Amino acid sequence: IDQHALQEKLLFERLLEQKRKGLLRTTPCQTPKVFRLSQEELSVFETQRELLLQCGFDMESFGGGDITVRHSPDLLEESKLETVLRDCLKANDTTVSAVFATIVRHSAISSDHPLTPTEALRLLEGLGKIEEGWTCPHGRRVIFRLRFQTIEKYFEKL
Repeated sequence: IDQHALQEKLLFERLLEQKRKGLLRTTPCQTPKVFRLSQEELSVFETQRELLLQCGFDMESFGGGDITVRHSPDLLEESKLETVLRDCLKANDTTVSAVFATIVRHSAISSDHPLTPTEALRLLEGLGKIEEGWTCPHGRRVIFRLRFQTIEKYFEKL
């Protein structure tokens, strides 16, 4: 099991379900965040603003290339907000799914994160709840099979 890909998949499905039900959860920033955008980013922002609003971002442009963000999707850590927004603008994401995929890529645990038993159990329970497909939104397989001989070679006696 690829723990990063699995958590990405679970978070992605959760966001899509919240959106379908009209219950997308957002969190206010502790203080409004102000970011200076390049001319190119600002141009994309102006065309994608409504899409980003639909995805849980409450923000506006207030001149001079600056934008302010007041709310973001609840699973996005505030410390990752600027990176996620810049990635969405750089990729020129044009669908809710593409924006959500960018959000979950930055929100999921890393592949090298040591899991507590509780975290591991929560991920394994989530594995049984996957609705569609066995890949994360970016195409990485969530689970795959290895032959015993393949695993055995990594644990050979010295």
